[in-house]
Amino acid sequence: HQWGHFPGGFVGVDVFFVISGYLITRNIYFDSQAERFSFSNFYIRRLRRLYPALFVTVVVTLGVGVVVSAPRDLENIAASSLASIFSVSNVYFWNQSGYFDAAAIQKPLLHTWSLAVEEQFYLFWPVIVTLIVRYVKWQWGAVVVLTIIGAISVFAAQRSLAGDPMGVFFLTPYRIGEFALGAICVWLPSRQYTNYAIRELLPIVALGMVIYPVYNYSDSIEFPGVSALLPCLGAALLIVFSGGNLSRWLLCNPVATGIGKISYSLYLIHWPVYVFARQVKGVALSNVETLCVSMITFVFAAMMYKCVEQPCRVGATNPESAIPNRKFSLTAALSTVCLVIVSANIWASDGWPWRYSDQFARFVQETDHERNARFSLYATRCSAKDVMPCTEPTQGINIFIIGDSHAEDIFNALAGQYPKFHYVFYGLGGCPPLAKQDNYLLTAKHPTRDACIARNEKLLYGNQLMEADLIVINAIFQWYKPMHLSRAVRQIRKSTTAPIVVFGNYLIFDDDLPDLVVKHGIAKMDDYYADRLTRFAMGYEDDLVSLSKNMEFTYISKRGLLCTDDSIFSCPIIFDGKLATYDRHHLSRAAAKQLGYAINEVHSEIFRLLEKEATLEQSN
Repeated sequence: HQWGHFPGGFVGVDVFFVISGYLITRNIYFDSQAERFSFSNFYIRRLRRLYPALFVTVVVTLGVGVVVSAPRDLENIAASSLASIFSVSNVYFWNQSGYFDAAAIQKPLLHTWSLAVEEQFYLFWPVIVTLIVRYVKWQWGAVVVLTIIGAISVFAAQRSLAGDPMGVFFLTPYRIGEFALGAICVWLPSRQYTNYAIRELLPIVALGMVIYPVYNYSDSIEFPGVSALLPCLGAALLIVFSGGNLSRWLLCNPVATGIGKISYSLYLIHWPVYVFARQVKGVALSNVETLCVSMITFVFAAMMYKCVEQPCRVGATNPESAIPNRKFSLTAALSTVCLVIVSANIWASDGWPWRYSDQFARFVQETDHERNARFSLYATRCSAKDVMPCTEPTQGINIFIIGDSHAEDIFNALAGQYPKFHYVFYGLGGCPPLAKQDNYLLTAKHPTRDACIARNEKLLYGNQLMEADLIVINAIFQWYKPMHLSRAVRQIRKSTTAPIVVFGNYLIFDDDLPDLVVKHGIAKMDDYYADRLTRFAMGYEDDLVSLSKNMEFTYISKRGLLCTDDSIFSCPIIFDGKLATYDRHHLSRAAAKQLGYAINEVHSEIFRLLEKEATLEQSN
C-alpha cells in the first residue's frame, strides 16, 4: 500500500479470518470427536499462543512512545494498549472513528483490532462447534447450520454498511460469516482429486480470487459484506482444493512456510515499526526507506518468534520443557496488572506532558478545552434554551453560512465581529456544498453522507436561499476542489442573486499542531512547520481567485488576511497566546477572532452595505 500498488490489501484480514475459522474449528472438531476437548485447555493454549507476543509488542510500543511521541499521541497509545490487552481494541477504534479521528499513521496499535475480533470469536465459537458435534450427526446438517450463521452475518453487514460502515468493519458480529466460511471447510468431504483441472487449475483460480481484490479494491468500496465474499471464497477453495502440485509449490515452498511461521509476530510488529518510523521522519517514507523498514520488521519478527513465541508454545504442548501452565498464567496476570497501571496512568495524565517544558506542555493540556471552545459561540447564539434559532431565516439581515466543519470558523469570525446580524448556520462535518452530479465524492464510508446529500438538496435545490442577504461558503479545499465549488455556485445562482463570499484554506498540517509544537519546541513558522504543511495548504489559491472573477463571487484568502506577506513564514501559528489550530486545520477561537478583525479592516464594505439595509428595514 505504501507504493500504491495494493489498494485492496485490507482483504488480507478477511482471508485470515477464513483460515482462522478453519483451523480453530478443525481443532475443536477433532478434540470433540475424540471426547478430549476441554474449554480450560482450549483457552490456556490460546493464551500461550497469542498473549506473550502481544504483551511484548504493547510494552515495546508504549516504551518507544514515551521516548518519541507527543503527549496526545502517547495518551492514545496508552488507551489503545489497554484496549488491546483486554481484547476490545476493535470496539475502541470503532468508537474513535469519525470526522475528527486521528490518522492511522498516529495509531501504532491500530492493527490489533483484528486480533481483538479473533479473541472475541474464541469466546463463543467453541460452544457452537461442540454443540454441532454433539447434536448434528448428519455431515451436511453442520454445513447447513454454519451456512445459516454465516449468511445472517453477511446480510447484517451488507444491510448496515450505509448506516455504520465503521461498525461493520470493526465489530465481530459482522465478521462471523468469514469465520463460518472457514469452519464449513472442516465438514466438507476430503478426497484426492485425480482430474487435472480440479487438482491443478482450481487452486490457481482460487488464488486469483484472493489476489484480484488486492489490486482492484480500494477504500471507496463498500466493505466488508458481499464484496468480501470474493477473497473469502477464494481462501476457502484454497483450503479444500490445495492438493495440486502447482499450488503446493506456490504455498508450501520454504519461503512461504518460513514467512508463515513468523507471520503472527510479523503481523504484530509491522505496523508499530512503520508508524514510529513515519513519525520520527515527520513525512511519508520513500520506497527505499519503506523497504528498509520492512527488512527490519522481518528481523524483529524472527527474533520475537524464536525468543517469545516458541518458548511459550512449547509449553503449551510439552509442559515439562517450559514454564508450567499455572506459573505461566500467574506471570501473565501480574505482568498485565503492571502494564495496566502504567497505561492507565499515562492515559489519565494526558500523555505525561511533564516530559516537556511547561510552555509547550500547556498547549497539549489545553487541547480538549480549546477544541470545544470553537463551539461555544454557536452554543450561546444558536442553542439557547433547547431552540435552534440559527437554522431558519428571520426578519432582518440573514447571513447564510454553508460549509463543512470549517463553517464554524467563519461563524466565530463573523458572529464575533458583527453580532447584530442573524446567522443561518448550515455547517456539517465533511460536507461542502455539492451539486448533485458531485455526490459521488461522498462514498459509502463517508460518515455524514446521507445528511450531507439531504442538506445540499435543501439549500441548493430548494427555496431556502431566497431568504439570504449574504451567502458565506467555507469548506476545506482538499478532495473538494474549485470545480466542485463552481457547480455549487452555479446552482445557487438559480435561486438567488444574493452576494456570495468564499473563504479559502489557512494552514493544513500533517499532524496535530500541539504535538508538532512540543516535538519542535518553537512556536513560530519555520522550516519544520513548513515541511509539515500538506500540499492542500498551498493549493487552489490561484484557482479560486480566477474562479471568483469568472463567476462573480468574492473570494477572501485567509492567508492574505492573517499573514503579513506572501511568504508562508509570515503566517502566525499563535494568536493571543493560543495556537492557530488545536488539531490540523480548524481555526481556534482566538485565530477566528483575529480573522474577524482582519475581515472588518479589509472587507468591511460588504458588511457596511448590509448594515445600511438593516437600518433601512428598522426605520420602515
